[in-house]
Amino acid sequence: VPELAESRARGDKARIERIVSRIMRLTLLFSIGTGGIMLCYARELGAVLYKNSAYAGSYISLLAPLIPVMYLDSMTDVMLKGLGQQFYSMIVNIADALLSVLLVWLWLPAQGINAYITIIYIAELLNTSLSVGRLLTISRAKPDFVNWIIKPAAAVTGAVSLARLFFRPASLYSKAALAYAIVVTGLLYILLLSGLFALGKDDLINLRRLFGEAKTRRGGP
Repeated sequence: VPELAESRARGDKARIERIVSRIMRLTLLFSIGTGGIMLCYARELGAVLYKNSAYAGSYISLLAPLIPVMYLDSMTDVMLKGLGQQFYSMIVNIADALLSVLLVWLWLPAQGINAYITIIYIAELLNTSLSVGRLLTISRAKPDFVNWIIKPAAAVTGAVSLARLFFRPASLYSKAALAYAIVVTGLLYILLLSGLFALGKDDLINLRRLFGEAKTRRGGP
């Protein structure tokens, strides 16, 4: 927010475009990877975390595709605030809330949980579409669908496929094995992103810096 607000005050449109593009790209790289891992390990996560793979796993798989949308919506709202678009964000969020309440009131009693999941999708997609559209218009950032969406989706698919070659399906129903498999999948995802040139050297340096700061805050060496 401070960087965008400063750039807006200076009238530095080129810097605003760079910041917005970079944040959107990194948000999608992270959230598509997270959503893909949640989707591909949904059954195991349901069994390990909730002791009920039949129901919990199915709902995790249904909601996992929304993870990139939710992350993007959250980051877009933050950037809009930095660009002085608080009122627009407020209007969109109020409309989202009113629509959700109306759909819950009309639809939920008849259709139950399936209606609720559909309502979440409708509300999130509408909110995100309106917010992202506004952000791209005022920042003049140009979305790169290949590097922001297609390559991360291909990378997480490949990462999960490779990781599953190293683990027997039955072994993933223990907490330790599942956690290890997810970590391995995450590392493979980063490697594949680098191989596809979707993750640059500067991004890797920033990731290492962030992990180092987090470790320091925890009291590590």
